[in-house]
Amino acid sequence: MKNHPEGSISYDYRFRGWSLLFAGFSLLLFSAAMIFLAIIDPDSFIGFPSPYGMGRLLYIASAISLALLLAMLLKRARDQKTSCRTIYFDKHELTLPKSLYSNTRLTIPYSAITGIELQSLRRSASQSIVINYGDQSVLISDLGFETKTEFRAVHCQLEQRLSGASGS
Repeated sequence: MKNHPEGSISYDYRFRGWSLLFAGFSLLLFSAAMIFLAIIDPDSFIGFPSPYGMGRLLYIASAISLALLLAMLLKRARDQKTSCRTIYFDKHELTLPKSLYSNTRLTIPYSAITGIELQSLRRSASQSIVINYGDQSVLISDLGFETKTEFRAVHCQLEQRLSGASGS
């Protein structure tokens, strides 16, 4: 957390090494499994018979798709080291870092936010804040913070700013 003039606060929001490492390792493992299955069982795909060696083709296509996802993950990991990755609470608006799919930061006035919701993923310790504004929503995952305390502080800060915006 960094304090800025006039009551503005920012929090670093970067996916940390362990979450990236786990996702990357999982993609690599599944890609290797697809190649292995293409070699040992070319006449079926995940247990279903396939004619004309289509099983091998489907396994290879799956492995290539997973490898492309891994390459995208590695590119995003590299990009987030050089880009501005902060959640910024200003007097009248919230600014979020660039998403995976967009190259622009998202700025939402507090008055446009229609609701926030704290979600817990089933069978996981992971939590997310869902911010609804207009007919859209955006998600802030706790995986982007160094500690769960920072994530809770962002949630509290957002609730405080929204209660202040609705009260004024």
